[in-house]
Amino acid sequence: MSCVNIKEDDVSAALNTMAESLEIGGLLIEGTSNPTGRLVVFDIYRKTQYKMLVHQELVFGTNFREGLTPVDFQAVLPKRLIHHAHDQAPAAFFDAWQRSLTVAKSAGKIGLRQQWIFAAYHLRERFGYSIDLRKRILRRGYLVLRSPLYP
Repeated sequence: MSCVNIKEDDVSAALNTMAESLEIGGLLIEGTSNPTGRLVVFDIYRKTQYKMLVHQELVFGTNFREGLTPVDFQAVLPKRLIHHAHDQAPAAFFDAWQRSLTVAKSAGKIGLRQQWIFAAYHLRERFGYSIDLRKRILRRGYLVLRSPLYP
């Protein structure tokens, strides 16, 4: 099901419709990318034993082929979040991420991958965001946030 023509108010109903065919414990991934696929952002939901969808993670991904800033991801946020990127919680996250990347650069982290990994640790340690710090995920260009950032 394409969410291109779905209004923000209809997102929850669309997700529940897609989830009807999921087994208990099944995952639903909803998100988007930029036209080249260089940037991707998606939500991961899990279907509970009560047949409800529960948000698990918000994932940001890149292929490290070009420089990037956290604000670049705002254009490809999932439908439920795209119009709220400048609200308090999402704006604070993107600001903290940018500050973390700035610290990474000043700490001598030269490569994009090094900066990405350093920033993930900094987001968790300095700003308290629940970030998945498994190196195999970070090295592949995924920043996994265990928060929806917005209801």
